[in-house]
Order: sequence, then structure tokens, then C-alpha cells
Amino acid sequence: MSINSGQSEEYFPLGGVGADEGVDVEEKGGQLRPASKRSGCKCCGTELNVDVPTLIAITAMSFTLTIASHEHLGHTLACVALGGEPTEMGAFYVQCKTASSLNERLVAIAGPVLSLVFGIVFMKVMDRAIAEDESSAHMKIFLWHFFTVNLMEATGYMMFSGIFGMGDLGTEDGGAAHGVQPLWLYRTFMGIVGLLAYLAVIFVSIKRFDLFIGGSQRERVRRAHWISLIAYLSGAFTAIGIGLLNPEGVMIVLTSTIPSSMGGTSGMMWMMQWLNREKVTGMNPFRLERNWYWIGSSILTVLLYASVFGPTIPRTSIL
Repeated sequence: MSINSGQSEEYFPLGGVGADEGVDVEEKGGQLRPASKRSGCKCCGTELNVDVPTLIAITAMSFTLTIASHEHLGHTLACVALGGEPTEMGAFYVQCKTASSLNERLVAIAGPVLSLVFGIVFMKVMDRAIAEDESSAHMKIFLWHFFTVNLMEATGYMMFSGIFGMGDLGTEDGGAAHGVQPLWLYRTFMGIVGLLAYLAVIFVSIKRFDLFIGGSQRERVRRAHWISLIAYLSGAFTAIGIGLLNPEGVMIVLTSTIPSSMGGTSGMMWMMQWLNREKVTGMNPFRLERNWYWIGSSILTVLLYASVFGPTIPRTSIL
């Protein structure tokens, strides 16, 4: 359905009004005109210029791959490599029977270490992609989200384990620092280092996001905030959905999924407020078009991981 308001469409001569007022324009017939709105939506009056279903799909797949690599390329692979026996493999945890206390600690630390390595590697991949300017908008969002979430998971575990004593690097049974003394010194050190490392991750993440978001001043910051917030919520709901498939249901969501996944990436809810509100990039605002390839790939990835590891693979199935 179309509605004719009776008003003529406004065109701008090249170099005239609209070319320097932050209006997203395109050239047609030697004139500049407001760019067509082929994708995107508004959030609180801010034009996002992104196709939200595609953004949700990309970030949900990125989040799922982050969790899968942390748990199974990290913990499970370390368990097997050290001669251990995985007794349960879930979407958000791995139970491993090891031959020694040292091996148990190494299995625990393997997840955060792998997340840290993946985050650094894919951050470098993104740097190269932006420098060569050959990546699509979809790949830029994927690389930015994947490296950010991996680094947030790694540093978030340090902070979480320091404050609460739980998690992969915690002092409770199964944690990498189980039995360490003096307890207060370790937890204080991990909490402070974790917080500083987490803030450093936020800094490098928004610095790279700033390289392609485009736009100017407060409009740019508002748009970046909503894109980052949607990316966070996409991962959060994906994690909750997969977690509810676990035999323990809501309990595993409350004790594992929310603290490790939603808490670890919570910086994405607010970090874009640190962008420079006065900066004029000279670039058109970032635009993300509908892409069914990314949507389809995301659906397959999330469903495959959820169906295999969501209900948890018991020892009998592993053997």
C-alpha cells in the first residue's frame, strides 16, 4: 500500500543543501536526493539503516559459535588431549573425569584461554579486512561481534571468578584456582585485573566499530548504541533458548547461562555511549541489507548446536 501526501520529492543539486547536513543521500541524474530506505527501522526515532532480522541472525550465529568453541574446542578438547574422559557435554558446560588435580585445572582454564586466543586472532582478521576494504557489511558485523564476545567471555570470567569465586577460573571445586591460598589475595587480584582487562576490551571494540559505523555526532552514537544493544539481546535470547533445552531447565539458565553468557557480554548494552559524540566521520551511515544466506546459515547453526548439545550428551552416548 502506498500513500501520496501531495508533496513533491525534494532533490538537492550536487554540492548544495543536504550534502553537508548529515542527510544520507545518493546521486541520481547529476543530482543528490535522499537515499532510498531499502532496509532498516527506527528505534526511539533513530534510523538504524540495518535490517534487524539479518542483524539478529548474524549475532546469534556469532554468539553460538563463541559458546561452542569455548566449551568444546576449549574444555572438551583439552579433556581428551590430557587423557581425560568427558562424562557430560552440554551447551554451556563440560564434565570431565581427569587423572589428576593438575589436569582438572588445565581443562578448566582451557575455555577462557581459547576464547582469548580466538578473540585476538579474529580482531586481527577484522583489522586486515577493514584495511583492505574488501569485506561486506555483513562480514564486518560478524567479525566485530565474534572477536568482541570472545574477548568479553575471556576477561569476564576473570572478573566473575574474582568477585564470586565461581566459574572456570574460580576457587570452588572444579575451578582452575581451587584450593589456592591466600584466597582473598587471589580473588582481589583476579577481580581487579579482570575489570581492567574488560574495560580494555570495550575500548578496542568500540574503536574498531567506529571505523565503519559512519554518520556524525549524536546520531552516530545513538545508532551504534541500538545496533550493539540488539546484538546483545540476540545473544541473550539465543543463550536462554538453548539453555532451556537442558534437562535441568530453568536452573541451568539461572546458574550457568545468565552469569557466564549474558553477564559476560553485558558491556554491549552501554559501551557505545563512550563514542565521541562530536565526531564527524565524513562517511555515509553504515547500512546492512537483508541477506537470506546469513539468516539461513544462522538458523542452521543455532538449531544444530541446540539440538545436539542443548539436551546434553550423556556418558553413554559419548562412549
